[in-house]
Amino acid sequence: MFKDKKISSRETHFHHAGSGYRMAFIVFIISFFTVFTISLGYAEKVTVVEGLIENVTEHSIKVRGSNYETQGVSLLNSSGETLSNDSLRRGKKVEIFFQDKKITSIIIYEDMVE
Repeated sequence: MFKDKKISSRETHFHHAGSGYRMAFIVFIISFFTVFTISLGYAEKVTVVEGLIENVTEHSIKVRGSNYETQGVSLLNSSGETLSNDSLRRGKKVEIFFQDKKITSIIIYEDMVE
């Protein structure tokens, strides 16, 4: 009634190949979650606010309805050159860069001529 079934080398190879794919899939999933977790942590630390300066005071600017301290913050043009506080004028486009909720630099863009 029951006979010993011989397993061909082809069936054996298929069985081992399947486990290799499973292992590769598991490694892929672990790698994906590792990269996702690292990038998520980085995304929380670095943020940017972009907009037009609405108001300027001695030590702060107002952009998109919020005030941001400028004292001790690097002011740069789009080429990375250092600018003075006089460059902060109403209507200028800026990008305010934060790391760990602290302003690290402000890029001030030149006026665009149309």
